[in-house]
Amino acid sequence: MTTTYLKKLTVTGPNRYSEINFREGLNIITGPSNVGKTCIVKCIDYLTGSLKHPFSSSTEYNTVNLEISVGDRVVKLSRELGKDTVLVDSNFPKINSGEYYSKYKSNNKNPISDVWLQLFGIEPPVEVISNKLFRKQKLSIRTFISSWIIHENEMNKSSSILLPRITSQVTAYLSSLLYLLYEKDFSKIKKQESVEERNIRHNSVKNYIYSKINQFNEEQDRLIGKLNKKSESDIYAEIEELSNKLENLSNVIYQSNNIHSNLLQQLADVDTQLSEKSLLLNRFKDLASQYESDFNRLSFIIESHTSISTIENSGMCPICNNELPSDSARQHVDSFETDLELLVRKIKSLNQTRLDLKKDFSLLQEQKEELELQRIRVADEINNILIPDEKKLTFKIEQYKSYIKAKSSIETINRLVENWNQDIDDLENEHYDKVEYFPKDEFPSQFWHGMTKNIQSILKQCSFEKYGFSRFDSKEFDIEIMGENKINRYGKGYISYLNTVVVLALRKLFFEQAKFKPFFHIIDTPLLGLDEGEKNNTPESMRIALFEYFSLSAQESQLIVIENSRNLPKFRNFDCNFIEFTKSYNNGRYGFLEGVNDK
Repeated sequence: MTTTYLKKLTVTGPNRYSEINFREGLNIITGPSNVGKTCIVKCIDYLTGSLKHPFSSSTEYNTVNLEISVGDRVVKLSRELGKDTVLVDSNFPKINSGEYYSKYKSNNKNPISDVWLQLFGIEPPVEVISNKLFRKQKLSIRTFISSWIIHENEMNKSSSILLPRITSQVTAYLSSLLYLLYEKDFSKIKKQESVEERNIRHNSVKNYIYSKINQFNEEQDRLIGKLNKKSESDIYAEIEELSNKLENLSNVIYQSNNIHSNLLQQLADVDTQLSEKSLLLNRFKDLASQYESDFNRLSFIIESHTSISTIENSGMCPICNNELPSDSARQHVDSFETDLELLVRKIKSLNQTRLDLKKDFSLLQEQKEELELQRIRVADEINNILIPDEKKLTFKIEQYKSYIKAKSSIETINRLVENWNQDIDDLENEHYDKVEYFPKDEFPSQFWHGMTKNIQSILKQCSFEKYGFSRFDSKEFDIEIMGENKINRYGKGYISYLNTVVVLALRKLFFEQAKFKPFFHIIDTPLLGLDEGEKNNTPESMRIALFEYFSLSAQESQLIVIENSRNLPKFRNFDCNFIEFTKSYNNGRYGFLEGVNDK
């Protein structure tokens, strides 16, 4: 199959040139306000035949050019500002080069719409019904392009994002969808059922089904209340948070036990030191007693010699009568005095050492008392605080896990509601003979079922809590949740988000069912509301999931998403063409139109 996609957009003027390149799949264009993001959308729309100028002539740009890749061939479109002609340069066999008009004219057989229809695989001219009296008009890209190029000023539309604002254009739009989807033959018209009878029958059955839906909604709310009024993802997040707390607490307990063990080891070390010092003190006590005996002995000897020296010396030994040396006694006394002095110093040193040891012993005893107090405090914290907290966290986690068991019951309710919504779809879309043309009645049940299925699927992927209670309402041609329209159910905060989901559901339906498939979609500011100061209640997780869905659905058609950089969610990296304008001349690209700023 030939791949067709918007490849390159350029805007030119005298000494002016701006270019932006696209690729197949997802393209995200972001930046702050007033950098020309919406101008890109307007330029592409201008080349489909829009009468609105995409930018002012004061920018000194005057021509819009678009290059479209068709397999290995290229179709180029060019339109000057203020002109209703579009120049086409094509090497694609089915499309002729030349000058085309921006809209149908009675004297012109070549509107630019024909080029686009041929790119979509349609051979013009094709006629569709434009009102209930079966009046016909030529199929034009301008008839249905509003569902493929979604402008920023349409994103917060409270009515259907798909239907044209001008009521007289709705029938032609719906007929165009029928042709694009199913190549509808409008000559086959059936007679419709009596409106009064059909309404009575429909209302009775619908009221019964809605009563059941409300009943089961109350049951779902009860189950959700059991889930602590949190979504399943919130419960899992709570379990993960509590598990992390439990893990951290276990680490604290482990560390506290290590501290306790360390304190016990320190106490053992202190006891060892106390024993060693006690042993030393006993030894030094014995040594002091020995020193005291030595001191007394030496003192006695010295005193004895001193006393003897006072007695007159005959110079003869009284024992052997031999002559005694005159200096012998004096030498002995000197030796004893020297020994005594040395001993005194030893005693003094020993006393000082004993004193130091006693101080160390006292300090160690104080240290032991302090360590024992610390050990008691740590043990008390472990046994009376940490371990009870661990038990509480474990109990709470188990409690949350029991809540999750309600998930299967909620899913069963969602399946029942989905079946009932399908019954309503079948009821509302019964075919009946008609005397007037009502295009909605021509859509087969597979369209309504498909839109409801796609809306629920996308909302589910986007973590929308009530996805199972949503459906595509044929009357409003818009999303309905819990039997209410989007503005009544959720207010303005969700409008752009839900409108985006509806557009994506139609895109997915075309991918699955359509005979003719427009190959691109442009959505300008899907998160509109934040950008304009509107309170937006869309959870960050839902916004991230929406952009992840953009990426996952890239194979359905080329998708160009415009979003303000300050509202762009922090999504994970995925495969896309990411284009960012910075509104700075020093960092990246200022904006789309080179040389133009908002000053």
